[in-house]
Amino acid sequence: MLIRLPIFQSGGHAALITAAVFLYLPLPFLWKSTHLSEYGISWGKGFRSLAETLLVAVVVLVPTYIVFFTMFSPISWIDALPRHPVRLILVQLLVVSFPEEFFFRAWLQTELEERWGRPWKLIGAPVGPGLIVAAVLFAATHCVVEPTVFRALVFFPGLLFGWMRARTSSVVYPTLLHLVCNLTFIYAQKVVAI
Repeated sequence: MLIRLPIFQSGGHAALITAAVFLYLPLPFLWKSTHLSEYGISWGKGFRSLAETLLVAVVVLVPTYIVFFTMFSPISWIDALPRHPVRLILVQLLVVSFPEEFFFRAWLQTELEERWGRPWKLIGAPVGPGLIVAAVLFAATHCVVEPTVFRALVFFPGLLFGWMRARTSSVVYPTLLHLVCNLTFIYAQKVVAI
């Protein structure tokens, strides 16, 4: 039985309230830091981090969508284009991607790693249990919106975004990757009419 909680449905005031909570809840913890770069509030390695983000997006998303479109037959590529692309991009960036990355990667993952350390190296990025716990909680919040196994799979992008945070030392690049993932998935769902 699928139970949807209307307060958490995307769009409208609930989405804005959720974004505000994700943005403002960590602020008291960030005020104590003299170096906001510890929380990923920086440009990281600049163009190198941007290039790595684009490479990761291609390496992850191309095979993902090859499998996706093999499983689900596309109906219409043109009709699926958004009517208001700028608004869609801004909403996905300012209400979804950045607030979620700020909360789960910049704040939560950083706080957990400060306590538990980052004892492992994963493709050039120091990571620890905080990455996994932040990804689990990221997926859990998505399941509150829509409690399905499909929503729980957000755990895997959560791991990827957390790894990008560790790799680039910035929350900017996981936010961009998150944005690209969301936009392409919204489009893919419309293409196959899910």
